[in-house]
Amino acid sequence: SNGRTVGMLGRLGKFATLYSKKALAGYNLSTVEEWIYLLRLYMLDNPKKSELIYGLISEFPSGSEIIKRLKRKGFVSEYIDPSDRRSKRLKISGKGKKLLRDSMPKMEIVGEMALNRLNEDEKIVLDYLLNKLDAFHTRNYKKVHKASFKEAYSTILEDLDKSSEGSTR
Repeated sequence: SNGRTVGMLGRLGKFATLYSKKALAGYNLSTVEEWIYLLRLYMLDNPKKSELIYGLISEFPSGSEIIKRLKRKGFVSEYIDPSDRRSKRLKISGKGKKLLRDSMPKMEIVGEMALNRLNEDEKIVLDYLLNKLDAFHTRNYKKVHKASFKEAYSTILEDLDKSSEGSTR
């Protein structure tokens, strides 16, 4: 059933978090999320603060706290966006890049630990399915983020109807 599948995804996420915490011990990070923020920041190349936070599906207050911790530790700097003085942009520091470089081999092992029961073909299928779900939910995120459950459900159903008109789900 869908509920069981969602529960299993959540449970598997907890295992990945457990392994990640162990891999990141000793790297001066308070949470695994801090590492994820650093990695995403590195990939996005000086995003607006809000782009980073919402891109990681975080609430603004929690995301801001993570960024504050990363700034205090010297992994990130913040500056006023020259094209929009109301916005702030983020930049990963050399210290932050070094942390990512040094920790990446262990985080690759975390991936092995989490997925080692799957063969390469199964990993390809899993990656395809997860990307398909991620693209769908990312497309609807802004619409459902502040909506009630009923409104969010309607939005998801409407999108499913639209996307199934031209192809199979």
